[in-house]
Amino acid sequence: GSLPSELGQLTGMSSDISLYSNLFTHSIPSEFGILTGITSLDLSVNELSGTLPSQLGRCTNFNFNFVISTNLLTGSLPSQLFQMTLLTSYMLMTSNLFTGTVPSQIGLLSKLTRIRLNENSLTGSLPSQIGELTTLGYYFDITKNSFSGSIPSQVGKLSLMTSVFYCSSNQFTGTLPSQLGQLTGLTASFSFSSNQLSGSIPTEFGLL
Repeated sequence: GSLPSELGQLTGMSSDISLYSNLFTHSIPSEFGILTGITSLDLSVNELSGTLPSQLGRCTNFNFNFVISTNLLTGSLPSQLFQMTLLTSYMLMTSNLFTGTVPSQIGLLSKLTRIRLNENSLTGSLPSQIGELTTLGYYFDITKNSFSGSIPSQVGKLSLMTSVFYCSSNQFTGTLPSQLGQLTGLTASFSFSSNQLSGSIPTEFGLL
């Protein structure tokens, strides 16, 4: 069945809501945007569909995670979603049917340590504001989308990355930016395979 909109009446909650691994269908109620006191939301591994309500951006007290992976959600990512500026752990939107571009407001998530947008149908260029996610340390995964254009040099600002930097299976063109050589803390899994990149490998990669 569907998620009851009445959950939005739990306005006094100040912890988290976890409804992962069920059989919920239909859309995420816009009333969830009233839950401004909760700290995290996990709706992963369900059969939710429809678009993400922009009202979720009102949940500015989220300070742990926002997880909606493995559903059937469609449409673009609302820019309001990235007003969850207190998120410190992860934002996981893997394995849905999202389309459109990634809003530049993604750069507002300056405390986040993990982000996964892989296995969707996102398009356009990767916004340069991705370089503002300077606390990312463990996961940056955008594989299996349709991102295009060049890889922004600002990715070199993600100097705390230690593992899993995946940009594979997209449509990126141009050369690899030399600034990637600044990710000297990477100890595992760095991949740009299955794109349309060209040119030479930057000598700065010798620093990795």
